[in-house]
Amino acid sequence: MEFCHKDFETFLRDLGIGIERTSVYTPELNGIAERFNRSSMEAVRTMLQDSGLQPRFWAEALHAYVHTKNRCSHKLTEGKTPMEMWSGHKPSIRHCRTFGSLAYVYVPTVNRNKLQPKAKIGILVGYVVNRRIYRVWLPKERKVVESIHVKIDETKNGVKTLFGKVKHYDYAIYQLDQNLNNDSDCRAQDEKSSSPKTPSSLDISTWIRLEKPRKKVKG
Repeated sequence: MEFCHKDFETFLRDLGIGIERTSVYTPELNGIAERFNRSSMEAVRTMLQDSGLQPRFWAEALHAYVHTKNRCSHKLTEGKTPMEMWSGHKPSIRHCRTFGSLAYVYVPTVNRNKLQPKAKIGILVGYVVNRRIYRVWLPKERKVVESIHVKIDETKNGVKTLFGKVKHYDYAIYQLDQNLNNDSDCRAQDEKSSSPKTPSSLDISTWIRLEKPRKKVKG
C-alpha cells in the first residue's frame, strides 16, 4: 500500500501527476500500461528467439528493447521520439546494433601481456543506462561486461558463431517487476543541445476523466 501514502500523493500532486487506482486483480483496468507490457514481452520473446540466447537473458532483451523504443518516433507525438518529448533534444541512434550480434571487447594493455589477444569475443546483449556503452556477454567468463571499445559484427549471430547453432528455447513469459522505461541519453558533442523541459505543477483537482467507447467486435 505504499502508493496510498499521503506523502506520496503530495509528491505526485506537486509534479502535476494525477492518481487513478484500479481494483485489485483487475489489470485490464490499467489498459495503457498493460498493453505496453504485452508489446514489450512480445518484443523480448522475438529478440530471444532470433538471437538464440537463453530465457535468463530476458531482462537484458527488455532493456535493449526499451532503449531502442525510446528513440523511435510515434504518430501520436508528431514524429518526435519519447526522449525528445521528455528532454527537449533528439537522441542519437548511431550506436544501436542488432541484439545478439557477435561482439569483440577491447582489452586494455594493462590487463594483458604482449602474447594475449587484444579483444575478448562475446555476444551483444544491450546498452548501459544513460550512456552509449555496450553490454556484452562473455560466455567463457560467464559474465556481462560494459565497454565503449567494442567492435560489433551484425552479419554474424553470436550464439551460432560461438556454439555452432542457434537453439530455440520454449521461452516463458515473465511479469515485469521493474520499470525499465526510465531512459535518458548523454548528448554527443556534435548534437544540438537545448535546455531540458521541466514538468510544471498542475491543478488536478478539476480533472475530468473521459472515456472513449470501444468498437464492437463482430462474431
